[in-house]
Amino acid sequence: QKSYVKAYLKLHTQARLGVTEDQEKTRLLNDNRLLILRKLSKIAILPHAQLDDFDYRLNQWQSCFELTEYDLTTQTICPHCGFKPIAEAQHPPALTTLVQLNKTLRILHTDWTQTLLTELEQVAPQRELLKPDSRVLLETFLTRRTLPDNLSPEFIEAVQECLSGLFKITLNIKELHNILSAGGSPITVQEMQKRLADYLNQLTTGKELNKIRIVLE
Repeated sequence: QKSYVKAYLKLHTQARLGVTEDQEKTRLLNDNRLLILRKLSKIAILPHAQLDDFDYRLNQWQSCFELTEYDLTTQTICPHCGFKPIAEAQHPPALTTLVQLNKTLRILHTDWTQTLLTELEQVAPQRELLKPDSRVLLETFLTRRTLPDNLSPEFIEAVQECLSGLFKITLNIKELHNILSAGGSPITVQEMQKRLADYLNQLTTGKELNKIRIVLE
């Protein structure tokens, strides 16, 4: 009986988080780097599977620090978490795994930051097509080379828009004037609208309208 209790307690300690390990898991779950990655996961180019794997590896750990030797004098398994050694795969010590996960989180945060920097640097013309506020957010990120601690929805939207494949269409003012004033005689509002619509349709045929940005020159 004593040898069983000793062996069971050892396996239980390896398979469950104690007080210290539980606190470390909570710290990781609330780590700002992880919160940032969750927000960034909305961006299509980032490898979401890496974050899914991290979440799985972290959340598979169950906490239980109430088991005592006395519990095992009346029961053969932990009455608090129901741990059954034969039914669960053996893991490295919990603290070792949590240390590895902390390192993984640091690597993910660094790699995702670098990926965004690289991708945004390659689409400088598209950055110029953003609204001023969105452009400032991205230029600040590119200058500082680090993600803001408080990642706003506006930042995520700016990145998504910039990387969506924006297409610039230049609208020549003189050409537009000639088209709208063709004939030189007065026209109705409906006629003016039709001329403008026909001209824009001519410029944008075959292109995704939501990705077009018109620049007047």
